Amino acid sequence: MSPLTFPDSSVSIHSVAIAVLLGQNDHERELRQADYAYLVSGRKGGSLCYRKGHDARWVLVANWCFFHSYVAVRHRKARWLRPMYGELFSRINYRVSSFDEHTIEILSSTGERMGHRLFRLGPPSAMEGMLREKFGFTEQQLKSLGDENLL
Repeated sequence: MSPLTFPDSSVSIHSVAIAVLLGQNDHERELRQADYAYLVSGRKGGSLCYRKGHDARWVLVANWCFFHSYVAVRHRKARWLRPMYGELFSRINYRVSSFDEHTIEILSSTGERMGHRLFRLGPPSAMEGMLREKFGFTEQQLKSLGDENLL
C-alpha cells in the first residue's frame, strides 16, 4: 500500500496515526509529512513508530501489550511528536500537562499526576477486550463483573 502524504502545516497526520493504532484494522500504514513519517498498525500486535528522514531507521513510540490490554508509550524528544502524544493520551482518558527533555507529565481524569519516560496505560475497554479474547468471557459474564464493580 502506498504511503499517505499530509501537507506540512497539517496536524491531522497525528490524529490519523492514533486512529489506526487504536483501531481494529491490523494493516500497516505509512503516513508521511515533510521529513517525518509514521509506520503504524492497530489490533493485535499494533505499534506506532516514527522516523525523521527517508533513510533513517524506525523508532518505536507505542505498542500494544498483553492481549491488547494496555499500550506502552515511550517518551521521544522530537517536538513534531507532541501533538500525537496529546491525541493518544486524550483518547485513553489522560491529558498531557507538560513535556521536558526526559519525561512527559500527564493528568488522569481523577487529577492524578504522572511523569515518566515510559507509560503503560489501558484504554477504558481494554480489560473487557482482553477477558473476551484471551479467556472467552461472554457479554453476560462481563456485565456480571461490571455489576459487581470488578471491572
